[in-house]
Amino acid sequence: MAKIERRLPHNVSGNFYVDSTCIDCDTCRWMAPEVFHQVSSQSVVYHQPIDEIERLRALQALLSCPTASIATVEKPKDIQVAQQSFPILIAQNVFHCGYHAESSYGAASYLILGVAQMRDE
Repeated sequence: MAKIERRLPHNVSGNFYVDSTCIDCDTCRWMAPEVFHQVSSQSVVYHQPIDEIERLRALQALLSCPTASIATVEKPKDIQVAQQSFPILIAQNVFHCGYHAESSYGAASYLILGVAQMRDE
């Protein structure tokens, strides 16, 4: 779990931050590129979310971080919205499951629905 005492100095000030346990897997950067960037060999918050969509994506990245290196200073009241947003539709019939594991270096898992499964919905 991310700790404020380990907050990386390159994070911009604000609620979201990445701490020194980051393994540079790139998960947060492709999930919320408007919030996270790479500095040296770790991710940092370079832009605090300013609207609902950016905030949701940042919270999804927080939940998906394989080392739990992303946190917020204030406990997010809307974390359940982000939890319920998984799996995330990324293309027709393709969903990103989230919740990456450190043991896989943050590998992403996907759910791909076949045509028969889509007709049942």
